[in-house]
Amino acid sequence: QYQMGRVALQQGKLGTALACFQPLALSAPAAVADEAQLAILTVYLTQHDTVMARALMSALHATHDKATPLAARLAYYDALLALEDGNGDVAQQRCRDVIANAPLTSEAFEAHILLADLEDRVGHIGETTRLLKELLAIERLPRAHRANVAKRLGDLARRAQDYVEAIRWYDEASALWPMVRDETRYLSASCAEEAGDVEVALHGYQALTHAPWRVR
Repeated sequence: QYQMGRVALQQGKLGTALACFQPLALSAPAAVADEAQLAILTVYLTQHDTVMARALMSALHATHDKATPLAARLAYYDALLALEDGNGDVAQQRCRDVIANAPLTSEAFEAHILLADLEDRVGHIGETTRLLKELLAIERLPRAHRANVAKRLGDLARRAQDYVEAIRWYDEASALWPMVRDETRYLSASCAEEAGDVEVALHGYQALTHAPWRVR
């Protein structure tokens, strides 16, 4: 039931996701109930329902000692709520807290990404790149996450018109996670086109197995 809820959440079916998670939060074993509570919190934040999100956050903080793993993970959700309030400095600090105190969790990965995005928003491309490369250095980072980061690094290089570097990162993303192969092929071909290498670009576009508008 929890996995069904995760799939519904990924598909944007928030009502279905809540219907899966809420019973688990009330009656499942503690570890599963905690994960369900965090998933419900994600639904509320996705809906921008800060009232419900804050109420659930307060309940979780009240029922979990600060030394517990779940309490450390909550720092990421605190960061998202801080962003809703327009407080980027607090969001950055809470991201650093979860990275330091719960480094191998999905929340730490998302906190790294959020930190990089915040730096990117203010034009700090060098710091954004550093944060993403720091994330890649984590040995236990899942391959899908590595591919995500590599693609982001490719996007940064492309924006800087460093097309050789961009293509290198897109190739790495494709090698790490074949499910993104068509997308990264399209992006690499776009880089070649922007660089003026029409022949390479055409070869890349012709290698696609999906229509470009389904890839981009």
